[in-house]
Amino acid sequence: MKKKMSNRDKTFWAVVIPVVVLFFAFNTLPMIKGVIYSFTNYKGYGSYDYVGLRNYTDLFTDARVGKSYLFTFKYAIAGTVLVNVLSLVMAVALNSNIRGKSALRGVYFVPNILGGLVIGYIFSFIFTYILPVVGNTFNIGFLQNSILASEKYAWIGVLIVGVWQAVAMNTIIYISGLQTVPEDVYEASMLDGAGKWKQFWKVTFPLVMPFVTINLVLSTKNFLMVFDQIMSLTKGGPAQSTESISYLIYRNGMDGGQFGFQSANAVIFFVVIVAISLFQMGVMKKQKSNWVLTIVLILGTLTVFFPLYMAVIIAFKKPSEMTNDVAGALSFPSKWSFSNFTEAMKVTDFWHSLGNSLLITIVTIVLAILIHSIAGYVIGRGMARKKSFRFIYLYIVSGMFVPFSILMMPLVKQTAQMGLGNRAGVIILYLVFYMPMNVLLYSGYLKNIPMALEEAADIDGASTWTTYWRVVFPMMKPMHATVAILTALGTWNDVMTPLVIMSGTGQNTLPLAQLNFQTQFGTNYNLAFASYILALIPILIFYIICQKQILNGVANGAIKG
Repeated sequence: MKKKMSNRDKTFWAVVIPVVVLFFAFNTLPMIKGVIYSFTNYKGYGSYDYVGLRNYTDLFTDARVGKSYLFTFKYAIAGTVLVNVLSLVMAVALNSNIRGKSALRGVYFVPNILGGLVIGYIFSFIFTYILPVVGNTFNIGFLQNSILASEKYAWIGVLIVGVWQAVAMNTIIYISGLQTVPEDVYEASMLDGAGKWKQFWKVTFPLVMPFVTINLVLSTKNFLMVFDQIMSLTKGGPAQSTESISYLIYRNGMDGGQFGFQSANAVIFFVVIVAISLFQMGVMKKQKSNWVLTIVLILGTLTVFFPLYMAVIIAFKKPSEMTNDVAGALSFPSKWSFSNFTEAMKVTDFWHSLGNSLLITIVTIVLAILIHSIAGYVIGRGMARKKSFRFIYLYIVSGMFVPFSILMMPLVKQTAQMGLGNRAGVIILYLVFYMPMNVLLYSGYLKNIPMALEEAADIDGASTWTTYWRVVFPMMKPMHATVAILTALGTWNDVMTPLVIMSGTGQNTLPLAQLNFQTQFGTNYNLAFASYILALIPILIFYIICQKQILNGVANGAIKG
């Protein structure tokens, strides 16, 4: 006789089925459609015919596609190595006995708050006006002109920007890992006569390998999918020397009449990302303060503060005060003026764009916490009882390896057909895009919550819903803060999703509105930087409120998951 399903199981399935349907509808289904389009000659409009494997064979003979793969792999390999080396060094330093540890950690996380578009435009100014002055002063040949104008060196400029931003999040993950290493292990190694260097390689590094694996996989994937930095720095130039795969798929797939061909490109790109990620996961498996290290770290914060200082100074200057030398960029304005901010607000329709960004971000955060937390709870607890929940967990979490490029073109069609080419559509897509990471975090964090509490509530007659909302949900507060800040940063700064979904609707978010400065006001950095500072203030305030929870959330969520 078949065992009757318990009320708890019914509740679990009532939660997980809609979640899986939502994930399938806006992740798996568009991916399937993308694969189907890859076998057609579809231009993005009109009728189309099936052409078999022609798109795939043409990919291997297309020089532009080959060039984009070469740049993307070169960029991803160099970026992954640099980011992980620098972030691990930074994490060890920031986890040492230093003064102002919390403040320094907060400062070094700031680059992750800024959007790729904003950072790209700030560094564009540095590469165009600051570094050439340095190159001419010290007779450094390759710096005497903007490296972004050089086919040979432009990729280095993009790499510098990508690494500068990516180090922040990886450092936080490594710090979380270092905090899981028991102190008595270090004491034992010291008794055995191990020095600091040997202690790191023989004790610390092996124990933080799970965090190394996560950082390698995530950083490689993120570098392979580079888009925002290309959009803001080079637009793929000069002579397509910095055209990434994602940018090529966007440019030619959306506007170039190569919908089917670029769908095939996206499929190949997806296979490459999955293969690389699987390969990486298979291979990797109170004292006196250190004043010297403290001073070094404080000096290191200049790499964070300098671009921000420059942006603030220029934002308050009049265009007449700008000169093509270092003084023109770094000296204080003769008179601090808010005129740039006023004009920038007019150009970007600031209040309307701010309202759209706030609406999308706040609704996404609230829904992500409500939906992803209960989904993580149901899947996390269900995995211990049924294999089907383990499969669902792996299915959803595997979405982290799906690049937006393979979903982008089918989603544009799908959301338009469903009447979701608007803010509601963007919010739904964000909920799906962030679901894999958030489910991973929440289900992992459950290991910190004793089952005994839920069993006691069950004995008292509480339903599964009551137990979750009154017992489990409040105890996941640190993870709610982590999910809130990570979701907010991704949503607030995102360019690509609203660009392809809401283009032409008049519902610009702040990042979309700021694209104006690369067209109409390409040389007016005063207005551009004033606009960026206005957009930074809300997310900076939110980060300051929630940043203390990030370390605990990452340490107790991602790794335990």
